[in-house]
Amino acid sequence: MHEGDANAALQGWLASGIDWARHRAVVFLDPFGMQVPWSTMEALAKTKAVEVIINFPLGMAIQRLLTKSGDIQSGWQISLDTFFGSPEWRDLVYAEDADLFGPKKRKVEGSGVKLLEWYRARLKAIFGHVSTARLIKNTRGNPLYYLIWAGPNATGLKGAEHILSKGERLPCRRRPP
Repeated sequence: MHEGDANAALQGWLASGIDWARHRAVVFLDPFGMQVPWSTMEALAKTKAVEVIINFPLGMAIQRLLTKSGDIQSGWQISLDTFFGSPEWRDLVYAEDADLFGPKKRKVEGSGVKLLEWYRARLKAIFGHVSTARLIKNTRGNPLYYLIWAGPNATGLKGAEHILSKGERLPCRRRPP
């Protein structure tokens, strides 16, 4: 067992000299919130030998930081930028309108699903294959997070889709590549 920052431990493990041409791994990422920065996802994908199952904390963390007005504390913005690896999430979540008092930001309808699909597309770009997201709810039926598998080969995807089919499926809107 190792104590400390899991991201630092993963980076150290990846840099330890493992011959990824001969070894494979599966990493389950279950952050308490948004503690898995995009840089960790990129490092795992770079091996071309690691599959990940990530707990995407849409209801548990992300949605709690996304205010209706778009006024987000700077620390929260930094956390979101680090988690997503880009500030582009803002364009998916907020639109700007004007009223008698000038420009005004508002949270767009379905922004959570847009973020989830954007994140999945980004995972696919670096890993090659990504599963359908599976919704996990609490005992009251409220959405908590989505489980997502990403990896370097189609065979792993087939197995992941079978296993994850036991959860609730998000209606997927296919976007052109």
